[in-house]
Amino acid sequence: MCNIKAPRWISWSDDNPGRRYYRCSRARTEGDCGFYVWFDLEHKTFMKNLLFDLRNAVWELRSKAEDITELKQINEMVSSENKDKVLVLKAQERDLEEKNKQLVLLANKISAGSRCSLFCCGFVMMLVGLFFGLMLGAM
Repeated sequence: MCNIKAPRWISWSDDNPGRRYYRCSRARTEGDCGFYVWFDLEHKTFMKNLLFDLRNAVWELRSKAEDITELKQINEMVSSENKDKVLVLKAQERDLEEKNKQLVLLANKISAGSRCSLFCCGFVMMLVGLFFGLMLGAM
């Protein structure tokens, strides 16, 4: 009607699943001339049911594909976050290992110092005992 080539479409409505038709290329816009004609004859009930089931299967697959795409995006985001957290944990682990080494060195110094102080304390006690022994022996 508007002298523009009309594309052929496939209807996936409940009433006409899989049925082909021509429609103005400006359909659903202000320039729509209203041209609309069926290409196929109306389908028998069996064919309608078959095409209806096919349409529903296609829509279900599309929905699942969208879900899979969304889950892949979430997985990539979580994976990226986990990689960052692993790097932080490895850095913290290295810091803890370094601090542990420092603590071991400090503990070794303290234990070595305690041997020396134990020896010194024992020596002083012996001298004090000797002093008291001499004092008591002199009386």
